[in-house]
Amino acid sequence: MFDYYSTPWFRARNPFASSRPTGISHLPGGSAGGPVYIPKIYDGRNRTFVFGSFETFRGSVTTQSLNPNVPLLPWRSGDFSGLSTPIINPQTGAPFADNRIPANRINPTALAIQNRFYPEPNFGSAASTNQNYRTDLTLPAMEQNYYMIRGDHRFSDKDSVMGRYTLQDFKTDTFTGTLPTIPPGYVIRKNHAATVAYTRTFSPVIVNELRWGIATNNLPIFPRINGREFVQEFGIRGLAPDLPDVPGILNVRFAGLALTNIGQSNFRNPGATNHVQNIQDHISIFRGRHNMKFGFNIARIEADNYGAGANLFGNLQFSNRYTGHPYADFLLGLPSTASRSSPPLRVDRRRWQYDFFYTGNFKITSKLSLDYGLRYEYHPGWQEDNGYLSMFDIGTGKIVVQDGSIDKLSRVFPKNYVDIVEASSIGLPGNTLIRTDKE
Repeated sequence: MFDYYSTPWFRARNPFASSRPTGISHLPGGSAGGPVYIPKIYDGRNRTFVFGSFETFRGSVTTQSLNPNVPLLPWRSGDFSGLSTPIINPQTGAPFADNRIPANRINPTALAIQNRFYPEPNFGSAASTNQNYRTDLTLPAMEQNYYMIRGDHRFSDKDSVMGRYTLQDFKTDTFTGTLPTIPPGYVIRKNHAATVAYTRTFSPVIVNELRWGIATNNLPIFPRINGREFVQEFGIRGLAPDLPDVPGILNVRFAGLALTNIGQSNFRNPGATNHVQNIQDHISIFRGRHNMKFGFNIARIEADNYGAGANLFGNLQFSNRYTGHPYADFLLGLPSTASRSSPPLRVDRRRWQYDFFYTGNFKITSKLSLDYGLRYEYHPGWQEDNGYLSMFDIGTGKIVVQDGSIDKLSRVFPKNYVDIVEASSIGLPGNTLIRTDKE
């Protein structure tokens, strides 16, 4: 048994914070193992063994210091009179009177976004945006668990089997930026792994091991702000139709101006999920000074992902293109670039892999040995269960899609731009699009 204990008393203070970070944490765990022995029922001494371990993380809430760059107080109402740079009226080409944007010219959506996401400065010089807002916010303690159990059984002097299972899961809340007005999102991760191995000793110099294993991994990301609700609240227009009901936000960036961008992490679930199964076998032969090993590994791999892009609910960048100042452009609602993306598609890919090897070690002298080996790998291309694979074929000058996927083309893809064909129509595999090189 063990416990790793951490307390604020032993932590250094962040030079930008007024106090030490809070939060007490414990990392307890333990392990136990031994032969399986149940009096009068089963005596597994010298035959059956089991071992298990457990680790976890428990603690209190923690404090995180946030110090974003926010707009100066006069800027919030369109007052740029403190700047020597003239603020140009895009409608007339002349500067605004006294470098002040009239209230009736400020875009209501820009004003609402400003008031929602940019707090008023509370630190430093009134003329500087450098970390001019500071606050300390709390986060829930991270939850983390790790479990492992293993069993071994010896059937005879020549036959034995081993099985092992591990599980790791955790949940972490984190701020995705330094703006305190964007609530923290959270990440969940669960890793499962299991393996079974059978070992057969044919003779003192020949040993075979057959092994099967499976491993899964998922890392979804859950921001807090819902995309549809955000669009409705601020009246955002011009986005792609049929937006999904997932977390999201309009991303706002500034070119040439040291302001913290408005944005949050991109949603995904499943998040880069991997599902791997494999079976392998290898034989070891020991003959005097010569050791040899050969075998194979066959794996089935599945990779799934459903994630929102950064432009799903809009992505705007403001520069000095129209008024001479990025934030003035923002208040007038005049971005220099605007991006959007179509709703995400769930990707479900799978493939098989075949690997064969031979390796050897020959001890020439007591001080010199020779290692050699040979390996052959056959990895066919990915298949996509929903028909979303595509590529450009140089030989024909056409875009190639999986068989039966022509009707999945985006509605905004330009017509007559380039020919799009199904794979089998030009002699390519209909499910993988590419031929696997076997040589």
